[in-house]
Amino acid sequence: MLSWGKPKIVVKLDVEGAIYRLLNTPVDDSTNLETTEGDKNEAKIEGGEVEAVRYDKSTYKLSMQIRLKKGDKLPFANKDGIVAGEYSVWVQPEDVEAFGIQMLKAHVSMKTSYTANDGIMCDVAFDALSPDANTPQCQFGVVTLTEAGGKVTNVAFEEVTAESEIAKG
Repeated sequence: MLSWGKPKIVVKLDVEGAIYRLLNTPVDDSTNLETTEGDKNEAKIEGGEVEAVRYDKSTYKLSMQIRLKKGDKLPFANKDGIVAGEYSVWVQPEDVEAFGIQMLKAHVSMKTSYTANDGIMCDVAFDALSPDANTPQCQFGVVTLTEAGGKVTNVAFEEVTAESEIAKG
């Protein structure tokens, strides 16, 4: 059960009464989660020895390309690439029992390009934000979608647990 293959990507605007929306399938091999390690802080003593090390939290960016085909709509309303509001986003891998991704709060940006070879492409990026002091910006676990009439009506998420007490974050 690997988390590869054709994913389903679901978004929900962070406002009262918002609905879940399934994004069009991304361009082959374009869905990518990039993790940037937090800044390293060293406490040094005379002579240059390191007495202690501390890292800031990592940051996460989920990106993909969506091709705009005849009859499609843009994935997000935007003004010069700026998408208003904050979104939750879930990535369910092709194997629905494999681990996916959940960001409960993310800033969305979009840039649109065109080539004669690819047509109109929308590069969509979700920069994870901190939903609250106790919830990670990006979580990994099983994403379960409930669908009715071709639409997603609910998303459930079961986070991956640490293997031992030593590994807990």
